[in-house]
Amino acid sequence: MRIAVIGTGYLGAVHAAGMAELGYEVVAVDVDESKIESLRNAKIPFMSLTSNRSWASTLTIA
Repeated sequence: MRIAVIGTGYLGAVHAAGMAELGYEVVAVDVDESKIESLRNAKIPFMSLTSNRSWASTLTIA
């Protein structure tokens, strides 16, 4: 199943990462280019309790 998350702030990024972790194909979209660029560079807007999980491997950032 493919899921789109609109907005990649604190809630959107967490939701997208969680759904990707569960195995869904996730596309995250945001109008703020700086948020998109941060995610592309693996800089997440929340603290991860699991150090180096590859949450971004199944997450497409548009």
